Formats: sequence, structure tokens, C-alpha cells
Amino acid sequence: MNVRLFVLLAAVSMQRAEAVSAPPATAEPVTVSATISGKSVLFTVTNRGGRPVELLEGSLPWRTRYAATIAVIELSPEARALTQKFLPISDPGPMIVVLGPGGALSGTVDIEARYPGFSEAASRTELLVAWSCRLSLGSGRPLRRYSGAIAIEKR
Repeated sequence: MNVRLFVLLAAVSMQRAEAVSAPPATAEPVTVSATISGKSVLFTVTNRGGRPVELLEGSLPWRTRYAATIAVIELSPEARALTQKFLPISDPGPMIVVLGPGGALSGTVDIEARYPGFSEAASRTELLVAWSCRLSLGSGRPLRRYSGAIAIEKR
């Protein structure tokens, strides 16, 4: 997808300082949200259902480098995407976490560690941090994809 088209589509659905997640799924009680905390994305996974949910720990967006896709794009006429640092293979294993009814788990992904030019770009222009993740149940069955975009003001 063209980066400029992606920026346009994401900008239509974003809010400042917090992410917009896709509409809630009817059969899945788990939701994912994201906000910016300093130079990190703070993800929160919430069980909105009435029963415990078993999730593969490695599918939590902050648990491994590949559990969440994150892109950083300058909100300028050029709509330049920042270059991501090489990410080595990550194999989390089959550990399971249980999220109780109404419970939430949170964790962060360091944007600066993935995008070394993040701070410099944030001092020049507004940025768009787009994210996407897909949790998996303890059985290995993937849940629906969650995604959002967060606008960061020039710092």
C-alpha cells in the first residue's frame, strides 16, 4: 500500500494521544488498546467477558518483537516512513497467561529501540504511529486483528 494512502486512511480514524482500535468483535471478549507513553507504545489487553481467557503469552503485543507490527510515519507532505532497526528472530515458546473476567494486562514497546531516528523525527514534525497485533488463544487459535494509529505532536 502506498505510504501516503496509508497515512490518509489512518488519519481519518485517529485521535490525538490515543489509538483507535477496530470495532469490537461480537464473539471475542478480549480488546486491545494502545497509547503513547514517552518514547513507548503502552498496550493494554482487556477481558471484557465474564469468563477467564487463556492467551499465548508470545502473542501479547509487547512480549516479542514480532507480536505487534508498528510503523512510524512523518506527518509531513513527504509522508516519510522511518526505517526500522533489524529485529532478530524471537521464539517465545508456548507459555499461557490467564486473563480473568474484567482483568487487564499491560506492557510497553520501546519505539526508539525499533526506530533509532524516532526522537530526532519527533523534534522536526508530527508523527503517526500505526500499530497492529493479533492475539492467540491458549489453544493456538488466533483472534481477530486489532489495529490503530496514534498521532504524536512535534516535541
